[in-house]
Amino acid sequence: MNSLHSVQTWLIRGIVFLLPLFFLPITSEFFDFNKLALLVFGSLAGVLVWALAQTKGEFRLRVTSFDLPVLAFALVVLASAIIVTPNKVNAFVFPGTATLVVFGTLLYFLVTQASRREEENNGGIIVWLLAGGALAGLIALLSGIGVLPLLEKLGPIPAWLTQPTFNTLGGILPAITLFVALLPLSIARITGQGAKNSALGILVLLLLVGGLAASAYQALPGKDTSPRILPVEAGWGIALETLKREPLLGVGPGNFVEAFNRFRTVEYNTSSVWNLRFGASSNWYFEVWTVTGLLGIVAFLWLVWKVVREPRSEGISAARNALLASLILLLLVPGNFALVITFYILLGLVAGQKGNDLTLQLASTQPGGHARSNLMPGFFAILALAGIVGIGLYSRGIYAAEVSYRTALNSVAQNDGGAAYNQLIETVNLNPQVDRYRITYSQINLALANSIAGREDLTDQDRETVSQLIQQSIREAQAAVATNRGRASNWENLARIYQQIMPFADDADQFAISTYQQAIALDPVNPNLRIALGGVYYSLEQYENAVRVFELAVSAKSDLANAHYNLGAALREKGDTQRAAQEMARTLNLVSPGTPDYDVAQRDLDELQAKLSEEATESAEVEQAGSGPQPRLQAPSPAPAPVIEPPLDLGEDAAPPATDSAGPTNIPPPEVSPSP
Repeated sequence: MNSLHSVQTWLIRGIVFLLPLFFLPITSEFFDFNKLALLVFGSLAGVLVWALAQTKGEFRLRVTSFDLPVLAFALVVLASAIIVTPNKVNAFVFPGTATLVVFGTLLYFLVTQASRREEENNGGIIVWLLAGGALAGLIALLSGIGVLPLLEKLGPIPAWLTQPTFNTLGGILPAITLFVALLPLSIARITGQGAKNSALGILVLLLLVGGLAASAYQALPGKDTSPRILPVEAGWGIALETLKREPLLGVGPGNFVEAFNRFRTVEYNTSSVWNLRFGASSNWYFEVWTVTGLLGIVAFLWLVWKVVREPRSEGISAARNALLASLILLLLVPGNFALVITFYILLGLVAGQKGNDLTLQLASTQPGGHARSNLMPGFFAILALAGIVGIGLYSRGIYAAEVSYRTALNSVAQNDGGAAYNQLIETVNLNPQVDRYRITYSQINLALANSIAGREDLTDQDRETVSQLIQQSIREAQAAVATNRGRASNWENLARIYQQIMPFADDADQFAISTYQQAIALDPVNPNLRIALGGVYYSLEQYENAVRVFELAVSAKSDLANAHYNLGAALREKGDTQRAAQEMARTLNLVSPGTPDYDVAQRDLDELQAKLSEEATESAEVEQAGSGPQPRLQAPSPAPAPVIEPPLDLGEDAAPPATDSAGPTNIPPPEVSPSP
């Protein structure tokens, strides 16, 4: 059994070491997706080895004061994901918040048990945690000072490796938070006994500080690479509104963006990030509150209270300080994989040295008083093995779809529409429940349709191919909606497809209007959605409706130049020249002088003022020649598309899905062979 104990120890150390470093550039998202896979299968393997390493006839489990709140929080997150989140793939895979918490809890359990057997294992885990963090710091430092791009001299390297922001954590903010959380541990190594420990501690500290400095430089305000964080007041407001609407279990893990769309107030549009949709709240506490409701935030605060009340101990003071630092960081910035999983590791380190051993026995006694083998290790081993096999079989298609999607995106980047089309068919078939796969596939179909429709002298075969591609584009956009009907961006994608095919498809205009209205209902303070809907009305020459919608866009964001410009254009076409001139004047006040936008607005204002002068002269019954026809404003109109005569008949299946029906989930591709 000693060999199994060694395997258990080194397996945990390996997981702790690799989590900050592990990534694979073969999936569309290199970092968190692959780290999540490592966490899941590494933790399950750890449980399997731990169970098999238990001594015969005895099964010891270390229990701590943190166990109940940790378990309660994990159970609430799991319940919210299963009961509330509409698309389970979002909860468990993209971004996988539920998986992170559940298997972070499992890793906490493993770290706690590892420190039970011998205290030096605790120190070993800390060493390997610091080693992984230090190497991540070194890579961030080399990227920041421009060393990694020099590798191009040795031969071609991927473009992502040449970026000054590259690191193995998947972002600037995850890197900063990890390095800060590990600083107390590295400082403790310097002040510990022994020159060797001090020298290694200094090296680790220098690498962490170097990586922190390089990452912090890229995060400076005003830089293009500076992380965008949801304003605290917006995150707080969304959490409070969630408490009113979804009090117990929140909106579900992986579903924060829906709460953001529905519950943010119009005041958010005055912030510098008004045009962004956030998938995470201002900090981890607000996100837990929003996605898991009152039960989730109470369970997590119970855990925080236990940590804060934990008495100081000389043997674990460094780990406890790092744990407190991670809790503070979770209060200051959005939760990310690196920070949350580091929190669970540090929690296990602190808990393992303070817990008590509990001996569990599940065995019968033979005649003569001899006990049979304890069944508890086998029970846990079977559970772990079943988890590895079951999750492995389920996730095989998920991982293959991500690899396929990455290949499709590479084809798109190379402007190879045909290859992207065929690759996306495979991607969707592998995992039909991911809306971004469907959205990309719908857009590729439409792009190919536009490419073919733009040819001169279309043949009957070309027309048939265009029709099939458009139908497929609509069906895939509808399927994206079906994966999560509460996601405004899915409805917006479908609406934009209807809008682009309006010039050559019957009923597309009405479909676009109804779909934009649904997107607006789910994201009511987004001015861009109202501008898009107003553009549809404008193109249909329904100027009264266009004016009304553009006015709502202005109300949503009064300092948005494009909203005023579109409103002015619609008012001009409606014949309200006075108000149109006022809106153009407001537009000029909102754009920078000397820019093309300023010149366009100034030209339109001059024309409107000339028309006002003409109207005033005519009203005074003074005879004067007119100034000629005014140029038609193009800005509110949808982008022009190739016109096909007669218009295509989309059919009943192309209508927007009803908001209360299940809709399509797995739609086969059309039998066409498009060419870009």
